Amino acid sequence: MGFCGIGRGVILYACQDAGFTPPEHPNAILQESIGRAGFPPVDESELIAAWKETINGPEKSWVLFRNGTCVILMKPAADLAAQAKTLLREFGPVHSSSTFGDFSTIELNNGRGWVVTSHHPDILTLVGPDEAMSTSDMLIGLQGRTKRGMDAEEVEVLHVEDRRGN
Repeated sequence: MGFCGIGRGVILYACQDAGFTPPEHPNAILQESIGRAGFPPVDESELIAAWKETINGPEKSWVLFRNGTCVILMKPAADLAAQAKTLLREFGPVHSSSTFGDFSTIELNNGRGWVVTSHHPDILTLVGPDEAMSTSDMLIGLQGRTKRGMDAEEVEVLHVEDRRGN
């Protein structure tokens, strides 16, 4: 088995052979790759706990989306979820060959995986150790960027951490 990739934001998938024909929709590619490679689904409570442990500052409110993208709200509005959805819809989509495709990776010291940054300083995505396709910074970054793109399309809130008043 080797790593293969295609355009529209370079989405990785594990392929069984060189003749694999990917589906048209990029999200289907990532979802298929996770299933093909046998990665376990992300545990929601573990994902929430990882972000609670990772975000520094008791005053920072944040919103977590289904695929692991977290939007930190430095100037929280009345409706945190709506504010985070707006930011993610605007700054979360992946556009390769632009700053919207930029990322860097930070390996967490607590063993919870990697944080993948984006062109927006308050939009971050977690790639857990059990879901990582590789330990390569480039591949982890591409995986996190893909997850961010999925969250920007789906905008499904998993958790709201309201720390106003702390």
